[in-house]
Amino acid sequence: MIVAMNRFYLHDPWAERLRRRFLGLEPSDHAHAPPAGLLRSCMLVPRCGDLPHVSVALWEDMAALRRWVQSDAFKRSHSPQSPNRLPPEAFSRRRELELYTTSAPLPELNAGVVSLCRVRPQGAQPPRSASERGLPLTPMGAGQPWVLLDVWRDLSWALAAAEHYEGAVGETGEVRLEVYPQVLVKPAAPYASASEA
Repeated sequence: MIVAMNRFYLHDPWAERLRRRFLGLEPSDHAHAPPAGLLRSCMLVPRCGDLPHVSVALWEDMAALRRWVQSDAFKRSHSPQSPNRLPPEAFSRRRELELYTTSAPLPELNAGVVSLCRVRPQGAQPPRSASERGLPLTPMGAGQPWVLLDVWRDLSWALAAAEHYEGAVGETGEVRLEVYPQVLVKPAAPYASASEA
């Protein structure tokens, strides 16, 4: 399976707009069914402003992701002329797309607080999970970090994991723990306007 993570670094006034668009709460110029091969899609909402919003999409395989990127619906929704696109001034830095592989199923991300333990350099192995549900994601691109995705019961457990991860990696690489206390799940018709839903 392929995990695609789009990382959006936004200025504060635009973050709510991105969340509303993701949930289909703002009008849109098009609507379509979820793309074939898309297993799950959600948005991780950060607990502080210096972290990005992260759109997480789980795909059956790379062929399904390529079909989506080559589709007319994708081209319309990602076109510079699309009314759904946020303007350049909405972003504090460039968006990052990261692709990962995993053979294990993605845990239910809306079941708690999500943490992403990001380990650089790519050669460093991710630390073992501090929970039973941790999922290692293997980077597909050069320069991407290893990621260990965990789901926690509450925020205090996720924050306590930071010490575990830093100690587990030690000298092997830079560790950054990102905590996302809110997870938005994309509705069945992701680009439908509020009046069409």
